[in-house]
Amino acid sequence: MIKEIIIDHNKVKVSDRLEEFFIPDTVEAKNAFITRGIMEDGLDTIYDLVHSHYPKAFRPRLLFGNCNECNALAVYASREIIVYTGLIQEAARLIELRYTDKVLQKHNVLNGLSTRTVQSGIRVYLWRYVILHELYHLWHGHGAWKAKYRFDENGNLGSVPLLINAEVDSEKARRNESRTKKTLSRQQIQDNLTAQALEHDADSCAVSMLINLLLRNADAKQLTGEEKKKYVSQEIALIMGALTTAFCLFDGNAGAKFDELNDLCSTSHPLPAIRMVHAEEIADGVLYRFYPDFEERMKMEDDWRKIVCDVEADYDGTVDMGRVFYYTAHTEKAQKHLSEIKRRITEIQDTLESFSVSNNADKLDPEDIEYLPESVWFDDAGNSLRGWVNPATGKPCATKAKQKPIVKKKVPGRNDKCPCGSGKKFKNCCIEKRIYD
Repeated sequence: MIKEIIIDHNKVKVSDRLEEFFIPDTVEAKNAFITRGIMEDGLDTIYDLVHSHYPKAFRPRLLFGNCNECNALAVYASREIIVYTGLIQEAARLIELRYTDKVLQKHNVLNGLSTRTVQSGIRVYLWRYVILHELYHLWHGHGAWKAKYRFDENGNLGSVPLLINAEVDSEKARRNESRTKKTLSRQQIQDNLTAQALEHDADSCAVSMLINLLLRNADAKQLTGEEKKKYVSQEIALIMGALTTAFCLFDGNAGAKFDELNDLCSTSHPLPAIRMVHAEEIADGVLYRFYPDFEERMKMEDDWRKIVCDVEADYDGTVDMGRVFYYTAHTEKAQKHLSEIKRRITEIQDTLESFSVSNNADKLDPEDIEYLPESVWFDDAGNSLRGWVNPATGKPCATKAKQKPIVKKKVPGRNDKCPCGSGKKFKNCCIEKRIYD
C-alpha cells in the first residue's frame, strides 16, 4: 500500500511493495526484486546473528520510495529503512558500466571469475553495505542522540532542549537560506561535522560487519590455508568495488574532485574519497585480527586497490581528475579533516552508548586519530608531492613537470615602462623578478 511522507520538505511516495513502482516483467522490475531479496536476506542474517547478544536489537521494516534520487535513509521514529528506486536503477547501470570485460581482465585477483560473477558479487555487497549502513544508524540511536545532544559553535558537546515543531521548521529554513548564500555559520559547521561523524560511525560498523560475515563464510567452507586466502582476497576486492560504486552513486562522479577540498564542512555527508580511505582503515583493522602478518595484509590491499583504482599510466605531473577515485583524501586538508572527524566520533561514542542496541564497531585508539603527514601524497590542486606511484600497479604514474627555462632580456631603465605591458614604470613592477640582465 502506497503512502506519502515528507522527507526534507518533499513529498515522497513509499511502499513495502516494489510492484507499486515498476512495470512487471521488465528488466528494471526484475533487478529491483533481486535487490529487495538481497536486502531482506541481509536484514534477516544480521538480526539472527546480533539479537542473541543484544536483545534490544530489532529488525526494521524495509520500504521503497518512488524517487529518482540516489539515496537511502533510516527513519528512527518508525524503525524503517527507505531505499529510493532511483538508487536501485542507477546502481545496476553503474556496476555494468564500471566493471566490464576489458577492465576486469587487468586484475589478477579475479582470475577464474566471469564478468557476470564479478558484477553479481559487487551488487550483493553493495546492497548489504547500504542496508547495514542504515541499520546501524537505527541500532546506534543516531536519531535519538541528535535530538538530545549537540556540539555548540565552539565544538563543545552538551545537551540541548528538544525543539518544538515551529522552531525546527524555522531552523531548517535558516539553514537552507544560508546554504543558498554559500555561507555557513560556525554552528552549521559544527552540525555538519557531527553529521559526518555519524556517517563514519555507520560506515565503520557496516564495513566491519561485511568483512566479519565474509570471514565467517570462509570458515564455513572449510577451505585450506591458501584456498582461504585466495577466497578472502577475492571477496574483499569485491567489497571494495561495491563501496567504491556506492560512494560514486552518492557523489554523482567517480573523479577525484580536488576543488571540493575548499569547503569540507559544507555538507552533512563526508567527501566520498574520505569515506573510502576510512573504509580501508576499518578493513585493515578487521583483517589484522585474522591475518596479523603484515605482508599478507598488504598483498590483499594491493589486490583490492586494483579494483578501486582503475587508472591509466603516465600522467604529466598531476592526477587525472576524472579517473582516479580516492586520492583527494590523501591531501593535507583532507587528512586533517578526517582526523577531526575521528576525534568527533570518540567524543560522541561515550554519550552514544545509552542509545545503542549493539556496538559492532571497534573504538578508535588515540593513534588512530592522529594526523599523519606521511599520508599526504598530493597538494590541494592534485599535484603529486612524491612522484606519484599507482598503488594498483606499484609503478610510477606521474612525472615532475618540466620547468621552462628562464629567458633573461636586456634590463630597461628604472623609469622606463615595464616590458610586461602593465603600463607601470619598471621600478614599480617587475624589477624584483630579476628576469632581465
